[in-house]
Order: sequence, then structure tokens, then C-alpha cells
Amino acid sequence: MNPDFDGSDTPENQPPTQKRGWALYVGLTALGLAVLLPLMALAIPFLGLPPAVSTALVTGFIVGAPEILILIAASLLGKKAVHYFTNRLKRSVSNAAIGTPASKARYYAGLAIALVSTVPLYLTGYFPNSMPQGNARTYFLVGADLAFILAVLIMGGEFWSKVRRVFIWDGNFHGTY
Repeated sequence: MNPDFDGSDTPENQPPTQKRGWALYVGLTALGLAVLLPLMALAIPFLGLPPAVSTALVTGFIVGAPEILILIAASLLGKKAVHYFTNRLKRSVSNAAIGTPASKARYYAGLAIALVSTVPLYLTGYFPNSMPQGNARTYFLVGADLAFILAVLIMGGEFWSKVRRVFIWDGNFHGTY
């Protein structure tokens, strides 16, 4: 077996050896900002800035700035350290969202939140006059989208395995007509 692919010798699994100094702190700050900037972009539309400025800031926070900050972090920390920290972050998010099994009550609570969060979308599409107008509508719809994302995280790995099975054809039909 190739030691590069067995998971034990990869740089992602070994903590980096790094001297504590300004390069470490600036590199870790750049890496942290690269993760946080896309999340901070969610708040920009609510600042009341002109649409062109909001669009430019959101684009920069999502597309340009994280990549530049990762390059800065990689140059200061080294490729091995960046891989180690990004892999730790991915694992912690994965364990929180998918790794822990959801109880029956947690699964059904998440499912209920997911179903209820689609109601504002249908109201907007079929009965637009029943929804609030202006910024209140935007806040309502963004809240519904965030509730749906939260619901998917609440349902955990059981939900993801069911979604995965939708996209796998096994050729067996077990139902009756």
C-alpha cells in the first residue's frame, strides 16, 4: 500500500512544527479571516449600502479575499500547516453536522423546520400580496433559507444518507402497485 494514501503519513493528520512568532500569528489570522469572510458577506446586504457597493463587497468577501488570504497564510505558515488547519476545520464541521447520530426526535424536529421553512417561498410565488413588502420580505425569506440550512444540520447524517440514496440507482423495486 502506498504510504501517501493510507491516511497516516499525510500532512493533514500531523500537526505542523512552527516557531511561535509573528509569522504564525499573522498566518493563523489570515487563515481565520479566509474562513470568516464568506460568512460575514451574509450581513452586507443588511447594512443599507448602495446596491453596487453591496455587490462589490459581497463578491470580494466570497470570491477574491479568501483566496488571497489563503495564499498569504500558506506563504507564512507553509503548505503543510495550511493543510493541517483546513483539514481540522473540515473535520470539526463534518463531525458537528454529520458525524453525530441524530435521535428520532431531533430528526423529526429538523424535518419539521425544513418543511415549515419552505412556506414563505410558496407564499411569495403563489400569493405575493400575502407577504410583507420591501425589506421585510427580504428578511423573511433570508430567515427561511437560514432555517432550512439549520434544519439540514439538525437532521444529521441520517438525512444525508437518505439524500445520497436518492441519487443511487440499484435497479430493485420493493413496492407494490
